[in-house]
Amino acid sequence: MQIVKIFGSVLTFTMIAVYAVIAVFRMHKADPFKDLDLAKVNAVVKISTTKASDDPRQAIMARARALVD
Repeated sequence: MQIVKIFGSVLTFTMIAVYAVIAVFRMHKADPFKDLDLAKVNAVVKISTTKASDDPRQAIMARARALVD
């Protein structure tokens, strides 16, 4: 019975250690904006404004095209 408890403890510790290693690797994924300077980042995430009289569907499509480009 004691061997089962030890085996369970070792297995639990191993699972926690593996999860921690995976979590660390996920945190350090490559940042797509890491090598860009601030001006380029601002150009990529620029928020466009629309006039109140514009068609909302056209504004959405224009914003989508800008994001794709």
